[in-house]
Amino acid sequence: MRGRIFLPPSARFIAKFLFVGILLSFPVLSISQISFGAASAAGTSASLPVEKDDGVSEPYASETGKFGLSIMVQYNVLQSPAPIHLFQNGIGGDGELSYGLFRGIRILGGFGYLANTPHIAPPLQSSGSSGPSNQYFQAYLGGQLEMTRWVPQMIRYQPWFPYFRADVGNVFASISGAGLQTGHPDGLMADAGVGIEGRPRALPMAFFGEVRSQWIFLGPQIMTVVPVLVGTTFYF
Repeated sequence: MRGRIFLPPSARFIAKFLFVGILLSFPVLSISQISFGAASAAGTSASLPVEKDDGVSEPYASETGKFGLSIMVQYNVLQSPAPIHLFQNGIGGDGELSYGLFRGIRILGGFGYLANTPHIAPPLQSSGSSGPSNQYFQAYLGGQLEMTRWVPQMIRYQPWFPYFRADVGNVFASISGAGLQTGHPDGLMADAGVGIEGRPRALPMAFFGEVRSQWIFLGPQIMTVVPVLVGTTFYF
């Protein structure tokens, strides 16, 4: 018949096979194009500078300055043994200067003055004086160790920094009647404690709270005092 082309069965089979192959090749071409585009994008991103993550909380940590000046308020919540509450309920202030040796490791030195008030603890009376007389002055050296140095995954990208600290120094109870009560006016002290520091973003300062166990050696008598401290640190 006019206008028609008759193909042998083998030619028809080949034509159908080629047609199906062309149809199936469209998704393959699309996937390959996508793969090529992704590879090009990966190559472009690889050529761009990548900000290195050091594994520690940023931007709150480390860029605080080598030196730190801390001002805090101290309150002695407990004392043991306590036949007479020489230092329990004592309230006062401390000042510290610290220096960062490495990330998360600081050495520090400080001093403080603690006094009592007859409104919250019975005063210790000494001859020739009246009112509360169980004040003491303390001076110490110590160190502070942040947990972020070893466990950055637990506290990553947030402003809270738990730490350990320990100090050794002197207690000068001779400024009051507390030294006369124990038979030795001055003595030694040591303490260990834990705290947590909160650092505002992009500010060279921090707020902290901590609890210490403080041992005061006044001659043969050893007293354990538990102070709670809150304060702020300015880094520079």
